[in-house]
Amino acid sequence: MLVTGAMGQRNARGRPVVTTHGEIERAAFALFARRGFAGTTMAEIAREVGVGTRTLFRYYASKNDIPWGQFDQTLSNFRLILDAQPTDIPVHEAVHRAVVEFNRFPADSQPSHRKRMRLILTTPELQAHSVLKYAEWRQVLGATRRTSARSGPAAPGS
Repeated sequence: MLVTGAMGQRNARGRPVVTTHGEIERAAFALFARRGFAGTTMAEIAREVGVGTRTLFRYYASKNDIPWGQFDQTLSNFRLILDAQPTDIPVHEAVHRAVVEFNRFPADSQPSHRKRMRLILTTPELQAHSVLKYAEWRQVLGATRRTSARSGPAAPGS
């Protein structure tokens, strides 16, 4: 059996040559919609994508990480966005601007940001896992050069 994989590449063994995070997330969200989050296993997601379970664990450490997407990468981007804020604005305004920018996603993102957040905010297992993700997010806030700055514009001549 010949299967078309990501990027249109083919492999005579029947499995995709390349698997992307997006493919995994779309397959997982389709299964979550049909079976519920708790009723879906990593093995089922791997089967749906056409990879082995071990391969799937190379992309995501746990099923709970899938709805968060590539969170480590987005945190790196958040750090850059936050550090790029003007230094002459109050810290709270810089953080607000950075959070708004951090939460901009292309309208055609799949799964959509709304779907991700709806799943995260309505699934008890994911709410508990969120504590870890929010702690990572807070570490970025605490490590930025902005948190040590004054909360208002710099005084003239300083």
